[in-house]
Amino acid sequence: MTIDELYKKLDNDLSWRKTEISRLYSMLQNNENSEALLKSMILMLYAHWEGYIKNIAKLYLQYVSNKKITHNNLLNNFICISTKNLVKYILPSSEILSIKNELNFCDHFKTKQESNFHFDIKKSGSIDKSIINTKDNLNYKVYKNILTVIGVNCYEGFELREQYINKFLSTRNSISHGDKIHPSNSKVIELSITTVTDIKNFILEIMSTTQDTIKEYAQSEFYLAKNLQNKASYDTKNNEAIAKFIESTNDL
Repeated sequence: MTIDELYKKLDNDLSWRKTEISRLYSMLQNNENSEALLKSMILMLYAHWEGYIKNIAKLYLQYVSNKKITHNNLLNNFICISTKNLVKYILPSSEILSIKNELNFCDHFKTKQESNFHFDIKKSGSIDKSIINTKDNLNYKVYKNILTVIGVNCYEGFELREQYINKFLSTRNSISHGDKIHPSNSKVIELSITTVTDIKNFILEIMSTTQDTIKEYAQSEFYLAKNLQNKASYDTKNNEAIAKFIESTNDL
């Protein structure tokens, strides 16, 4: 996968999602008091929020995998991904006086360091949720964990809206479970055109920002250990820009 192919995949995946959201939102604007449309908007926003974050994380790992770079030249998260399944071999001996399994793990670890990072996006969807797992509940902590797994910075600015994201998720869960949304319930958002518009704009901004970040990480090769300092500089600058955006958003 070339950098242009990665960009195209990222753009195409976000584009069709924005189109679906825009079409439903247009219907809502023509019928602002429709509770059914307001609920449908929340459900669709969540579906695309979870689907896109999961997909772009996998695409980024696939891109790095295709570069055929050895683990010792990559950031530590990549060796963690590749050795995750090896940890189970040392757990059985954790309470007995033996280091056989630990030594085997060390041997495997050393071998991994000198091997190329490999991630197969075709297989990851069904067999390995241990790497990219939204837990069907993509709250802020899960979102942050996914970015940490792939070695991408989660900006502090978004953390200021953790409750904002989690309230959106709580509302989605209530709707999907068939619960009635009571206006007095502080754990869910108000079902109004104003509030739903705010959450739509916010979620789309996170999706777009995450995409832009992954593009820059790929372009500038921030997955390489030698570029760690440049990565840190970029993250600091980007965090300042995101903080300004967060200040301009409404809190639910």
